Amino acid sequence: MTDWTFFAWAVGLGFLVAAAITCVVRSRRWRRRHGVPENPRQDAPGREERRRVRPYLRTGRVASDADLARVTVAAAHEDLRLWEDPWSTAAQFLIGTMLTLNFLRMSLVGDHASPGLLVFQPFLLGVLVYLPLRRRQILRRARRAIAANEERAAHAAHAHRENRPSPTWTGPLY
Repeated sequence: MTDWTFFAWAVGLGFLVAAAITCVVRSRRWRRRHGVPENPRQDAPGREERRRVRPYLRTGRVASDADLARVTVAAAHEDLRLWEDPWSTAAQFLIGTMLTLNFLRMSLVGDHASPGLLVFQPFLLGVLVYLPLRRRQILRRARRAIAANEERAAHAAHAHRENRPSPTWTGPLY
């Protein structure tokens, strides 16, 4: 590699690293401004519940009963919490671009070039294209599921609160 190509490569990689770090910092600021917690919420539906409501999340249909509607809305809100931040997707895209370019450089340039790494290029490029499209799809589906099930879920949440036992302890004090 000549001096000017190495310099161009280093400058380009430096810009990508700076852009990725900027996106990560902006993502943290976005999450803090919008009140999104860093850790998963405790009331988020578990794996088994998400499996039960997957058809309603996917199609945006109204759930068959009020409890399923409540879980569908909770799962959709969790999807929004995880995917709504635009900066995290941009940071992941930039980091993936750096990885792809680095694999390309390692497979084509240098004394120990390894053309076998070219096998990973279509996979990495596919992931780079898929990530923003997947984000858009998840956000659209989550908003559709919330719109379809929100009213029914509100009734289920109200009934769920009324059936809860009183927090007052009425048993023996021993």
